[in-house]
Amino acid sequence: MCDSVSLAARRVSFNGTGNTPGTGGYRNTAAGYHAAATAAAAAGYGAGSAENEKIEWEQSITPLVNQMVHSDGVNQGRTLLVNKVGNKTNSSLQTSVATGALMNTIGKTGVLNVIPAGAVSSAMSVLGMGDNDTLTLRSKAIGLARYLNADYVLYSVVTGTRDARQMEMQLMSVSSGEIIWSGKGAVLEQ
Repeated sequence: MCDSVSLAARRVSFNGTGNTPGTGGYRNTAAGYHAAATAAAAAGYGAGSAENEKIEWEQSITPLVNQMVHSDGVNQGRTLLVNKVGNKTNSSLQTSVATGALMNTIGKTGVLNVIPAGAVSSAMSVLGMGDNDTLTLRSKAIGLARYLNADYVLYSVVTGTRDARQMEMQLMSVSSGEIIWSGKGAVLEQ
């Protein structure tokens, strides 16, 4: 196990391209979104299935994202770690598709700087976490968020049955551990 001094010594900042060391933090740039989308696809966030092709992830997520970015306690220009979307339904879902759509939708608002999937994956590797770790333990997610200098962590889970799914989201402050926003909405199908 690494101690906090060695972890701090290995901390890397990214300039928004998803994998290039820099000094600018996470910026909302077209190149950053392209790199994040490329990294998300490489991490499996873009893979589809017959089940997921019927789900309108972006339409389902957009109203919730709009509520979140305009809620009290959310400050423009802050950095967000998006946790992988969880599946608590009675059917299988490729939640990586939902996670990719969520990251993309939040990025389009221009309110929060989403940490690219490649940066998250690299940090998880450095911290000894597996790629399939969904960070269900809040303390583990907070540790990763602090390592990445994130201000917020977003948890999302799909619940319900195959015929009536809902997306539930919680936005948590990394510094205080407080849930500063939560919302839920229907998962729409074609």
